[in-house]
Amino acid sequence: DLVRRQWLWAGVVLIACTAAGVSGWQGLRAMAGLGVAAWMIWWMVVPRILAGQDPVAVAVAGCVAIAVPALIITHGFGREAAVPLIGMAGSLAVAGGVSAVAVRAASLTGLASNEEIHLVHAALRGEIDTKGLLLAGMLLGAVGGLIDVTVAQSAAVFEFAAAGLARSRSELFWRGMAVGRAHVVAAVHTLVLAYAGAALPTLLLLALYAPQLGDIW
Repeated sequence: DLVRRQWLWAGVVLIACTAAGVSGWQGLRAMAGLGVAAWMIWWMVVPRILAGQDPVAVAVAGCVAIAVPALIITHGFGREAAVPLIGMAGSLAVAGGVSAVAVRAASLTGLASNEEIHLVHAALRGEIDTKGLLLAGMLLGAVGGLIDVTVAQSAAVFEFAAAGLARSRSELFWRGMAVGRAHVVAAVHTLVLAYAGAALPTLLLLALYAPQLGDIW
């Protein structure tokens, strides 16, 4: 096939220009935070898991190393970064606990594709905790969504307070919750459809051999 490196770089430049055009320097700082996140995953999380360290512990440390710099680089030192971090820490703890219970209760092995089977049995000769690897992936996937939700939610509440739209802390809380409910509903559709779009060839292949949606589910 073709080498498309120049188009990848063009896409990165286009995204950076769009972010700068819409959000100014804050958009460019967000791109810098994304670069830090990619660096942390490739140079911290991946090598430590391959070295045999506990995938869950590595993922938790990776989430901290991703979220804290990303929010500080984007929003600076202040409540705009501190409040989302506090909310993210609590949400990530809940998500991790629920995920651990679900993996144990459903007896999930973490071996769901040829890549994982090859990684565990051929490349690493079984020297990796597959359930831990599954949980690590869940945590890393959750932190991206949590950055989105917590930053947007706290920004909405700050704007309500600054505009004087709430007469009391209680009213401010419930106005924020109204925005949060709308955000959660939208995020449900966004995440499911994003994964469905990315997995469309797999869905077509599954449909050939398992025409019943219940079997696929």
